[in-house]
Amino acid sequence: MKNLIKSTLCKSGLILFLLMFGFSGKAQTQYTMSMTATATTNTIDVSLTITATNPSGVRFGGFSTGINYNTAILNGGTISVAYVPGSKSQELSNLNTAAVNTATAGQIRLPIQALTGTNGVDMAQGTTLNLGTYRITNTVAWAEGSDAALWLQNVLVSGKTNSLVNGYPFGLTTPAVSYTTTLPAGSPGLILGYTQASPLSLLLSLGVDGFDDENFKFSPNPTSGIVNIAYSNQITKVTVMNLLGQTLMVSEPNELQVTFDLTSLPSSTYLVRIDTDKESKIIRVIKKG
Repeated sequence: MKNLIKSTLCKSGLILFLLMFGFSGKAQTQYTMSMTATATTNTIDVSLTITATNPSGVRFGGFSTGINYNTAILNGGTISVAYVPGSKSQELSNLNTAAVNTATAGQIRLPIQALTGTNGVDMAQGTTLNLGTYRITNTVAWAEGSDAALWLQNVLVSGKTNSLVNGYPFGLTTPAVSYTTTLPAGSPGLILGYTQASPLSLLLSLGVDGFDDENFKFSPNPTSGIVNIAYSNQITKVTVMNLLGQTLMVSEPNELQVTFDLTSLPSSTYLVRIDTDKESKIIRVIKKG
């Protein structure tokens, strides 16, 4: 009996070792959690994803996270948050949607949503699952031109929900392991797409109301440098910014058709603000090569 128990413990330890270190002998990151976001005058939709990064694959078993935001966007309003039905990957149908907590200023708290080993989802390296879209609704319009500056909680702080992923070895139901940006020690099992040091920039309100999208055209996108813009109203100003909102280029054409050149800028995604006498709009332009 003692030998049987010892053998079982050794096997469990070996499985856990292989889960954490893969077969290369080096510690492996297990998951990457990231997000995208879109906005209207008074709503923000945040879509969360999880990607398997271990070459041996992993079995996804649930998550928690805190979505942080810039409180300056509230404009005196009060927010509520709700899960958008049907926005999770079909493979996660057994993942219950936990109640969202908005009591902490500046953070949307998503408590642990867990799957048992039996209901876990095997993910080969590179597989991405949608964890769901959460709609943040403000009682008033967002502060004009403010940046939501969204990021996922990456440290354990009292009163906030840290980002965590539960997992199992690929194809197995035990043992369960929890991964964060600091666990396991020395080789964190979770990478976050956006942190406080590098948030997701989302400029709000600009161009949501009043802009005539049917008569606004811009191309090509992606571009190797030149971008052409046409609008029914005279374009008074074009401002090119990076994703942090820092101004890189400004022109004041006062024309219905405008051309600007991104050739001198490195390959990246840029925010381009188009102003007229009456309205503004921000577009995203991808510079390649």
